[in-house]
Amino acid sequence: MILKVVDDKSGAEKKRYEFSQKQFRDILQTCRVNLWILRNGFFIFLENNPEIERKIASKRTYKIREIKEAAVSFAANRNFEIKDFKLDNSKTKLELSVKYSPPIVGRNEQIFFGTAEAYDVVHQEVLVKLEYQILDIVKCCLLYLVKTNLPLVVVNIFDADNSDLGIVEYEKTELLKLLEKEGEVKIPIPSKGNIPEMECKIDVPIRVPYGKGALFEKLLEERKKNLDSK
Repeated sequence: MILKVVDDKSGAEKKRYEFSQKQFRDILQTCRVNLWILRNGFFIFLENNPEIERKIASKRTYKIREIKEAAVSFAANRNFEIKDFKLDNSKTKLELSVKYSPPIVGRNEQIFFGTAEAYDVVHQEVLVKLEYQILDIVKCCLLYLVKTNLPLVVVNIFDADNSDLGIVEYEKTELLKLLEKEGEVKIPIPSKGNIPEMECKIDVPIRVPYGKGALFEKLLEERKKNLDSK
């Protein structure tokens, strides 16, 4: 993969970057993770500073395509795949088909940015409740909709083998719990169906100093063993 940087006036080549396919995939993955961190950091900041949120509240109406793209990207970073996304034009009903896609954890990965920066990448697997991941994906969609006019949300859940785990529905009044800014965290109660009581793995890529990947992998493994033994 060769990326050329050219002068916007003359068209002359100023610089070029060369990557293997693996290096380029690693860079893209890092960009996706960093964007996810920035996006969620922004949401966390607004939740902790409601007075600022009120001042900068956007009146923009998002297109259905934009909401879908945001949800697909968010889900992918949580190791889920949105197989189907349907939001009617009146935005009164949202239907999602969500599949759990277990992470394929890499080893001995490295990232190079030109000649100035280089990092090793290690991976940590975290066990989380399936219900929380599904609700986080739903919340991501709701953040792009009007809070006073939320849709009915229907989610069809599939496991890694494409087995149907069932359908859950959430009414507007329950979905408001996901958008509450203060107080104790409340979990919406489905009007129909239930999310299975199961855990799923999330892959968390961690950027560490170049050449130290093996050391950090060992430290993470020891930490996991200590936690498992408690």
